[in-house]
Amino acid sequence: MRRVLVSRVVALVPTLFVVSLVTFALLHLLPGSPASVILGPDASNAQIAQLNEKLGLGHPLLVQYFTWLGHAIRGQFGSSLLSGQSVISMIGDHLPVTLSLALVGMAFAVIEGLSLGVVAALRPNGRLDHIIQVGTSVGLSVPGFWLAMLLVIPFALWTRLFPATGYVPITQNPLEWLHSIALGAFALSLAPAAAIARHTRGALGNAMAQDFVRAARSRGMSERRALLKHGLKNSSIPVVTIMSFHFAALFGGALVVEQVFGLNGIGQLMIASVQDHDIPVVQGLVVIAALIVIVVNLFADVAYGLLDPRVRLA
Repeated sequence: MRRVLVSRVVALVPTLFVVSLVTFALLHLLPGSPASVILGPDASNAQIAQLNEKLGLGHPLLVQYFTWLGHAIRGQFGSSLLSGQSVISMIGDHLPVTLSLALVGMAFAVIEGLSLGVVAALRPNGRLDHIIQVGTSVGLSVPGFWLAMLLVIPFALWTRLFPATGYVPITQNPLEWLHSIALGAFALSLAPAAAIARHTRGALGNAMAQDFVRAARSRGMSERRALLKHGLKNSSIPVVTIMSFHFAALFGGALVVEQVFGLNGIGQLMIASVQDHDIPVVQGLVVIAALIVIVVNLFADVAYGLLDPRVRLA
């Protein structure tokens, strides 16, 4: 298990290198330049060239990239070309909003998905199982941002049970923090909850049909204890895999949903930075997002070892 973790950590370096290199190359394919955005449409070519040189954009692309990479290795992602603010501080101001949406949405998805999956697995091919299967099919088909817009109307505009816009930091008031992101998190949770429910139903159904579970039942073990002791643990590996996979998708969906609720997360920062050709900010955002996804997958690998002794021995 330790060898697996070490290999995953070592793989971080080339992965982040490739992500940063591809992002840097794609950003320079965009038409226009930061200097033209800063100076406006009336600027002359000479003025734009002069400002590009001042911003360090007149050097060859490889020189620019490796200069950035040298600073990034030391934890310095540079400064915004427009505002001059540190990229790290800008990301630090916006990332908690998006992470809050993604983490709470994932928590909702796990609770919803596991509950529905267990209920469906205990009564396979029953009426409730068919209802859950239809519901999960709908859940997988509904876009999160569209559901978010639908939820705003009855729960924020009509009844005012939840705020339509705004974000309260968790350090200020934990209950108000949860209240401010609950609608967006629930909208995000629907698709991953449906996927988790389907995989839980299939994996748990297979586990409960195994010989060792039937043997435990024959010795007098109750259905509930057999489920908790044997079923859930032996069906957990595929469920953890689908959780880690959907967290990456849910994190990306949070960038869109936060636009619906006017949350000032990294989605708004990313859109503004791409439109302004603010290369250091976009570069830093993409690298941080990639790092978050890799860390989540690393946690999934750790969970495999905790849940299945065969993984630890391998």
